[in-house]
Amino acid sequence: MLMASEEYEKNLSKIKVLILLFLDSLEREPIRGKNLQKQIFLLLRYFGVENGELYWLDRYGPYSKVDANLEQLALMNLVHVNDEIRITEEGRKVAEKIKGKMDEKKLKLIDEVKEWLKDLNDDELMALICFSFPEMAVESRELERIRRKRRMLAVSLYVKGKVSLEKAADIAGMNLVNFMNFLRRGKVPIELGL
Repeated sequence: MLMASEEYEKNLSKIKVLILLFLDSLEREPIRGKNLQKQIFLLLRYFGVENGELYWLDRYGPYSKVDANLEQLALMNLVHVNDEIRITEEGRKVAEKIKGKMDEKKLKLIDEVKEWLKDLNDDELMALICFSFPEMAVESRELERIRRKRRMLAVSLYVKGKVSLEKAADIAGMNLVNFMNFLRRGKVPIELGL
């Protein structure tokens, strides 16, 4: 017998709540399975949660109990996991009840982070994490591969409007002047803020 949404709401851990709210945001747009861990990691950083509380280093970047919690949410019929992860109708009901008790600023932040990350490919997401939070990429098998592509990934993140010119230069491993010259050589338009 399935639990009522009120029972689920009472028995969900913070990470499960965050996963549900993240999947429910932006009109319930699904997430590619491999990216959920990294997206939740970035969301937690914006909520000010220390990595040690929920994340540790892994060969492929920051790892957490997101997968185990996701499996439990699937067993509870709150999410559907396939190539994409999406919230179910029952999950939506639970998320709506939780949202009614949450601070509007936090809900808005969830939407903003999901919007910011939604069209990043795996390598762009990994570059963003590796070069923004290098302590979380030390043991990653992916780090060398991402380092070899870091300039092009930085350009892609900049062109998509996901990072500032300064942040893109940092991701590229270049100073700002050299990065701007690199962009000019590639005929990439540069927007200078006033």
